[in-house]
Amino acid sequence: MVKRKPPPKKKRKIEREGYHLPTRSEAEQFADLSPDLFDAWKRLKKFALALGPQGEMRTSHRSIMFYGKTCYFFVRPKKAFLELNVFLGRSLQHASIRKVTAVSKTKWVHVIAVVHEDQVEEPLTDWIREAFEFARKSV
Repeated sequence: MVKRKPPPKKKRKIEREGYHLPTRSEAEQFADLSPDLFDAWKRLKKFALALGPQGEMRTSHRSIMFYGKTCYFFVRPKKAFLELNVFLGRSLQHASIRKVTAVSKTKWVHVIAVVHEDQVEEPLTDWIREAFEFARKSV
């Protein structure tokens, strides 16, 4: 006699009400930052908005994202630094880049720590501009 496997059980969809964290405004995310970090944030935001027409600027629970057609960079405020995640069409190696991760076949995210507004200059501004142009071309 041949034993048969029982039929697979149907998976139930799990309802997750209240699963997502609440969205925090820009002011709430930057309320407890040092003056140096807040100045760096203001300079980053001013530079990004001056690049050209933005799709939008979105806030989530822990980050603020800048969009063209797609997200080209986002900022996560930490206690000691601002964590920038810049999406480029190539992988870069530089002393100020902490980590590079491929997020698709054609896109890499570069993680950069900013601790002072003086860091918001070349080459960082060049990378943000490149990411802005890359996001406008993609999709």
